[in-house]
Parts: sequence; structure tokens; C-alpha cells
Amino acid sequence: MSKRASSSSLLRLTFISMALSAALMAAFFEDGVKAFDTKNYSTAVKIWQPLAEQGNIAAQYNLGIMYENGYGVEHNDANAFKWYLKAAEQGHVDAEYNVGVMYGAGLGTQKNDQLAEKWLSLAAAQGDKEAQNILSSRYNHLENKTVDAQQTVAVTKEKLSNDSKSNTIPLKVKSDKRVGAAPMAVSAGNTNPLSSTVVDINQDGIAPITSVQDISQMSEAAKWLMKSAKQGDPRAQYNLALLYAEGNGVPRNDVRAAAWYAAAAAQGYSEAQYNLALYYLAGRGVANNDTQAISLFTKAALQGNPNAQYNLGVLLAEGRRVAKNESEAVKWFTLAAKQGHADAQYELGLAYSEGIGVGKDLQEALKWYRKAAEQGHSRAQYNLAILLSNS
Repeated sequence: MSKRASSSSLLRLTFISMALSAALMAAFFEDGVKAFDTKNYSTAVKIWQPLAEQGNIAAQYNLGIMYENGYGVEHNDANAFKWYLKAAEQGHVDAEYNVGVMYGAGLGTQKNDQLAEKWLSLAAAQGDKEAQNILSSRYNHLENKTVDAQQTVAVTKEKLSNDSKSNTIPLKVKSDKRVGAAPMAVSAGNTNPLSSTVVDINQDGIAPITSVQDISQMSEAAKWLMKSAKQGDPRAQYNLALLYAEGNGVPRNDVRAAAWYAAAAAQGYSEAQYNLALYYLAGRGVANNDTQAISLFTKAALQGNPNAQYNLGVLLAEGRRVAKNESEAVKWFTLAAKQGHADAQYELGLAYSEGIGVGKDLQEALKWYRKAAEQGHSRAQYNLAILLSNS
């Protein structure tokens, strides 16, 4: 992650009332906004500096933005942190978020995870979705790697504060980082580890928390993630499902995992569609339903999800729970293989070497075996060696 938070963020004008010398200060403050609008940043800084020193929360926050991005002043993370902290101490929600971000990343101040959590929690308590998601992300290690503070705390907010109205200045768009699921492949000879549990889900597709005991067993981060998920954020719904699936920060519960996957899947979230398909295949948290599983695999595959493409290819190639169609299987293997999916590359190599679902072509077989072999795929390495020896 770049240490310059401005590289992927959105600058917005959020206006805050000012009680001190209202008419005069409002006019003075507005001059700073006008200067900023015309990119006369040095003038904006000169106007806001004395107001910030007098304790004006909006000016303090805005100075944080100026120093963080080098607008009208030399870029200085320490000064940015200083002014964000002053605004945060007065309850400015975006400043609270930014202070938490900077503590978490060690940006402009010494890294301190406890203080990062404190300020992010304060922002989350005011309903900030991003703070809620960051608090929950420490439990989402299902991506086969640890999400460290530099990755998790991606960008600070740049909502420029003013005094009377709201406007948006489009500058740079904030990046959207998602937590992916560990791949769960359906393939020949593999025993699916998902246990079979047939249950009911309410008509909304969400299994709600129904007891005080359930709530008491949730981590604070999971509670914030729950709040975000209930507001309809598909990322939060998906990541909450991951927590329930693994019992991270919440009691493990396949019913609720399936329900939150379903909520995110209904909004077109491909990773949720893929994982929910696996649940339907195994009857985990939902009644077994092959038709639903195939439908969800297809939806995720059409969105470019390589795991879904590969698994759909496996089912079609073997005629498992769907009519056998080897040429269609090759189509999905190809799409996944082109995205670097090693198992799909191996299957594609096998298809070309044997002429299964596609014309036999040893050069194509070598090509795809080699790609999979270079990723450490043992069967591809073996087949590649045999094919090279024979040729």
C-alpha cells in the first residue's frame, strides 16, 4: 500500500456548523473553501490555520487533509495526524476514522494497534461502515494470508469540512479491497469435507441472532460487521458468512453462514455465489440442492470467478449432478486457466492430450501442462515429463 493515502481516495465537502463568531467566522471560513475550490491551496491553508488554532473542528480536519496530500503545504504526515487528532478529540467522525487509520499503519505517528482500535471503534459507533469493516477484517484470514495493518487500513478519508451545505469534489476514487474465500474445489476423487446439515432459513434468507447468549459470544469487531451487513453491504454480508463458517469472532454456525452468503449472493457478489453453491452441493447449512448449486456456480462463473469456472467444468466433464458435456467443460476450464487457475490448466492439458471435448493437440497440451507445472501442480509436472519424453 502506498503511504500516500491520497492516491486512492475521494475528497468530499461535508459542512459543519460553527458556533464561534458565527457571521464573521463563517464568511472567513467560506473564503477558504472558495480558495480550495479554485485550487488556491496556499490561501486556503492561510485562512484555515488560525481558525484551527482557535479550536474550530472543521478547520482542524481540513488542515489534516492539506498536510496529508501536500495541498498548499509540504506533504507532512505528522502534521496531518496532529490536526486529525485535534478534530477527532472533538468528535469528528471522519477524523476519528483517519486517526485510527494512521495509528494502524504507523503513518505520521508511531504504530499502535490498541489506539487504532480505539479510534476506529469511536468512528464505528457513529455508524461509519468502513471503520466497522476494518474492525472486522482481523478475523478474516481465510484468504491464505494475514491481512496486516498496512493492507487493512488502506486509505484515509478526505471529506473536506465546511459550515453550511454539502457538495462533492470528485478527485480520486477509493480502492475497494475485498477478502476472498479459501478455494474449495470439487474434483474427481476428492471427498467434500463439508458436513451434511439440513435446516430452515427464514423468508428473508437471513438467520438472525435470536439470543442474548449469541450476542455475548460475538467479538466487538463481529458486532460492527453485523451492523454493516444488516445495512445491506454485500462485502460485509460475505465476510460475516466467513466468520460464521469458521467460528472466527462468532460461534461457528453453518446456518447463519449460508444465510449471509445468500444475502450477498442475491446482490451478485460472485465469491458468495461460489461458496453458497458449495454449501448447496454438500447440504451444509441448507438443504442439499444440486439445481441451486449449478445455478450459483454458473452465475459466479459468468462474472469471471475462476474457482466457479473450474468447478463448473469439473461437474460438466464428469456428468456429476448435471448432464455430461465435455466440450462445455473445456470452455470453462479455458476461462479459468487463462486466469492462472492451476487445476484448470492441468485439466485443459489433459483434455488436449487425450482429445476430450476438444481436438487432440499435443502442443496445446504441453502449453497448459507447463503453465500448471510451473505453479507446482504435481500431476501436471508428471504428465509434462511423460509427454516430453514420448515426444
